[in-house]
Amino acid sequence: MRFLLFHKSLINVQMLQNLKNNDLLDKVLLSHDAGWYDVGNVLGNTFRPYTSIFTKLVPSLKENGFTDEDINQLMVENPKEAYTLRIREI
Repeated sequence: MRFLLFHKSLINVQMLQNLKNNDLLDKVLLSHDAGWYDVGNVLGNTFRPYTSIFTKLVPSLKENGFTDEDINQLMVENPKEAYTLRIREI
């Protein structure tokens, strides 16, 4: 399971790197799911906390050359822009 989590994290970093290289980082909203249920396991599974963006993705991004400004773009600026309420003039 550890390799699978690492592999998924590496794929995510590669996708984000591609978006960054194409000046599209400002279009990305991050999200994740966690919990404990595994459809293939009758007993569910071991609980996974909702922390993987902070404990796995952000450190991986930093290890792969993402700056604090890039991470701020993903974690603060993009959600702020996406969820800002605006008045539309008709």
